[in-house]
Amino acid sequence: ETKYFQVPKLILQPLVENAVLHGIEPLERPGTLTVKAIERNTTNEQGLLIEIMDNGQGFDSEEIEKKSNIGIGNVTERLRINWPQSSFTIDSHIGEGTKVVIEI
Repeated sequence: ETKYFQVPKLILQPLVENAVLHGIEPLERPGTLTVKAIERNTTNEQGLLIEIMDNGQGFDSEEIEKKSNIGIGNVTERLRINWPQSSFTIDSHIGEGTKVVIEI
């Protein structure tokens, strides 16, 4: 149902790469990474919800704004340029993993 939605290049790649390198790779156990795309329909508007989730080591979400995150900054900028009304959220907890949600 989502195959007709077009998203800018390099929206998902930096997020998936971060999940693998910083979330799953440091684990001493197997990790899981899931990417979902779901069609969302609201009043007369068709939208897309993208979720990138891992069960990796996680981090303090409040610290993300204090660090220089070029990949995440590029993703949010591409979203802002193409869809000013889009949203981008990161929810992460140490030891529990990370969930990134993009709503277009």
